[in-house]
Amino acid sequence: MARFGIQQIRLNNTLYPGVKGSQFDRGLEVNSDGSDGTVYETTHHVPRRKPAAEIGTLSLKTLITALNGSTDFPMLALDGTNGLEMFGARQAANAVGYQAGSVHSLRKGARGVLWLGGVRWSLGSPAEAILRAMFISADGTTEAISEIAIAALPTAPTPDFGFTLSALTVAGTSIPTVNAFEISIDPRFDWDHAAGLPEPTSIVGAGANGKLAITAKVDTGDIDLGSGTGATSAVFRRYAIGGGFGTDTVTFTFNSVFSHEEQVGGQNGQPMSRALMIRTRHDGTNRPLTWATA
Repeated sequence: MARFGIQQIRLNNTLYPGVKGSQFDRGLEVNSDGSDGTVYETTHHVPRRKPAAEIGTLSLKTLITALNGSTDFPMLALDGTNGLEMFGARQAANAVGYQAGSVHSLRKGARGVLWLGGVRWSLGSPAEAILRAMFISADGTTEAISEIAIAALPTAPTPDFGFTLSALTVAGTSIPTVNAFEISIDPRFDWDHAAGLPEPTSIVGAGANGKLAITAKVDTGDIDLGSGTGATSAVFRRYAIGGGFGTDTVTFTFNSVFSHEEQVGGQNGQPMSRALMIRTRHDGTNRPLTWATA
């Protein structure tokens, strides 16, 4: 019996470590029906597919640096040749490690877009970047996600992942007590299908398909801080192996129209907490979100 493990994720032929989990979804839309007078389903049709992927990774700085295809939010068009690849490594029989030979499996979406869908962080845990991908077909018929048997697994790169929230400013006020922080980016992407073809051939996004939405949410123990207008920024700093911190940072800055309280409460014997929602906007000059790595 074969078992496989996630070995690596490769983007446009470059490997990135720190993957917590990944999922490739062929996105089949199945219409099932039965003939008149029958009690059973007799037909199953696939009129179209919506192929996608979602990846959770701790490699915050490296991947955000790679998603350099837009100044509006971190995203990248897949190169049409290598694209986004997920390596499934076949487990060695009755042993640790992986087998040798052409027994491993690769899922690949060569065409489409990959973007930063969000960042999640909670106290005591490293930040996790949520990457989302949407795939398209070259001709509307060829499946956008291919499956390939491979002989050799790639050599894992040196890890540089593991970031924690080190500074947060909301509405111009520093928030020293943060329980959790989350960024959400919705570019309003959707698939376009040509008439009569099951696979999508293009992707439409914000502009023709709604407005780019970027928000952030804070769970804080400072129940009297953070509401109002003003600068909002979050700085993530890399852990050093063995303890302490490295020098690498990732900074997100929000052009925030305002932040407002959503909930505040607590339980007897525990500190109170407050949930703040940060809403961004384009003011005619400044983009809703900017980011920088160092």
